[in-house]
Amino acid sequence: MAGAATLGVELVTTCPLAEGYDYPFQLDYTAAWGYFIESVREVVAYRSDVTLLLEYQPHDPHANILLSNVGRVLHVCAQVGAPNLGANLDVDHSFAAGEAPGEAAALLASQGLLRYLHSNDNTGDGGDWDMISGSVHFWHWLELLYTLEQVGYQGWIGADIAPRHFGPVEAYETNILMIQRMTRMLERIDRNRLRELIQQAGNTPAVYRLLSDLLA
Repeated sequence: MAGAATLGVELVTTCPLAEGYDYPFQLDYTAAWGYFIESVREVVAYRSDVTLLLEYQPHDPHANILLSNVGRVLHVCAQVGAPNLGANLDVDHSFAAGEAPGEAAALLASQGLLRYLHSNDNTGDGGDWDMISGSVHFWHWLELLYTLEQVGYQGWIGADIAPRHFGPVEAYETNILMIQRMTRMLERIDRNRLRELIQQAGNTPAVYRLLSDLLA
């Protein structure tokens, strides 16, 4: 964090994958969570001018990571209670955790914790595949962009893509293109009508008739 402050960087993100376990009776859960929360408390107290962002991930290298889902991030932030503590929402990790990223974003934003995003995608099988945004979960991604607009998110949208079969430049250019195209599609939707339908339970068919107009 001292290095970040020297460079004039206000945000530092960490994904604490070392903190986890594989087997029953491997970990004293109460002690492990106590140590983890205390370590976060010490870090944010070290530099109040730099914000620490917690990024969750459910698996790898352990079968179970302590900070595995959005609820646990909310728990840690509530326990620490520091203004320079927030969250980096990695979309791929949210899918791996079995979440809807739009819901995760709404929960984090409701507590003022959503400070950064890693854009990517995932097959949803629990792996960390770091695929191009919208290449698998297109409608969930559109919902996420809609949610970010609704909660007034003004932060950065970064990327965490793993180009396994083509070059990194192509991968990141394509990722940017996909987000730009999905954003333009969202701009064509009648937002008032969409909000009205969402507020009415049981109107999924009507919602998708509205959304499918984008494909016509």
